[in-house]
Amino acid sequence: MKPSYFNIILEDFPNKDSCLIYNTKTQALLEVEKDLGLLLKKNKGKQVILDDTEYYPLIEEGICVPDNDDEEENLKKWADEISYKRDSLNITFLVTSRCNFACDYCFEKSFDNFDMTMQTVDLSCDWIIKKARQRNVKSVNLFYYGGEPLLRKDIIALSSKKIKKGLDKESINFNFGIVTNGFLIDIDTTKLLSNYGLKYYRITLDGSEKWHDKRRVLKNGKGTFNTIIKNIYKLKDSGVDIYISGNYDKNTYKGIIELIEYIGNSELKNIIKRMYFAPLLDVNGEKNNVCLIEKGKASTDSSMYLAEISEIKEKMKSYGFSSSGEDGVNIMLCPFKIYDFDIVIAPDGVLYKCPVSLGMNKFSVGHISSLDLNDFNDKMVKNDAWRKCFPCVYLPMCYGGCPFKAYLNTGNIFEINCPRTYFDSVIYDLIANEYKKYKMELHLSSH
Repeated sequence: MKPSYFNIILEDFPNKDSCLIYNTKTQALLEVEKDLGLLLKKNKGKQVILDDTEYYPLIEEGICVPDNDDEEENLKKWADEISYKRDSLNITFLVTSRCNFACDYCFEKSFDNFDMTMQTVDLSCDWIIKKARQRNVKSVNLFYYGGEPLLRKDIIALSSKKIKKGLDKESINFNFGIVTNGFLIDIDTTKLLSNYGLKYYRITLDGSEKWHDKRRVLKNGKGTFNTIIKNIYKLKDSGVDIYISGNYDKNTYKGIIELIEYIGNSELKNIIKRMYFAPLLDVNGEKNNVCLIEKGKASTDSSMYLAEISEIKEKMKSYGFSSSGEDGVNIMLCPFKIYDFDIVIAPDGVLYKCPVSLGMNKFSVGHISSLDLNDFNDKMVKNDAWRKCFPCVYLPMCYGGCPFKAYLNTGNIFEINCPRTYFDSVIYDLIANEYKKYKMELHLSSH
């Protein structure tokens, strides 16, 4: 047998006589004696002589692989299986490109502002139902997006009702969330939409009141923070989950710290299920749009924000908050690389793989008039740029990184965008936290 290239080994953890091994491909977590851990760390990809019977768990968990195993080719097969054989369909559904806000960093400022027509709504619903049937999936997860989707509550109600009815006939589970600025949330609409599958609102807050109201304002310049907070309180007993997301740059991240403290010291702590905050990234489109940009700097690498990310995470931890995507070790295969299962439907019916590419026709993967996706999609999923990175331990987690960031940095969407600096800064803490969570669950289950 030989130790996998994809092992991360924490020495002297959880005590000085042991090592903790995490495999980024299988997500196995195994505690071993220190001498064994150091042996496996020293001989990645090389044959080691161990008793197959005694050390069979190492093979079973993917910590070690057979001597003739080709981990590069097996990684390709593994990723293809994830891409082509998922049992859920994830759709981002843009019912409008209009918005009632005038955020200073919005990448949709120069887009044409229009709503999805009822004809396109019907075609989109039919496309989702037929695609789910074609792929024989067990569930459809929908994300209403915009613009501000709640400007068209009628479209959300009509489409979710139609999709649910169609999927119920196929015995396919359906649920959806709404990504919203939170200003137009009301309890009556929430109750109605809950009948059709509404599970959560994801609301954007870019800091405490004084910070949020500097950048997320109405068209007339008025602040929006207090109205959003009141709307969240209204949802306390609605049965709908509330997620908070937010954006920051190096000049505004202190506002996120203040927001965490504000929520943590109020009744909101018991209403909000989880929060996620991300640094603003430069996403220039065909019309020179700017999405999530730190003014004056092209910031397409989260490693530029390691200090801010760490401070925000520690503040959240101090208040007991869980952060979506930040509270465990996760595989992060990009939707650009997933063949037919992560799709964005634009208001004009054009299909994309990721919201950041909206309006960039060269990155379109099709149209709702056809169930088939185009050659660009096929070329994207078969892109093997990640092979340049083998045998990097993080490959099963990132598979070469975000293609769109690669496009921003190199002009080539088929290049890699390496997130190693970021992973290096957080991975040991994430693995240690995963181990502690596992031990806690084990302790609780034994009582």
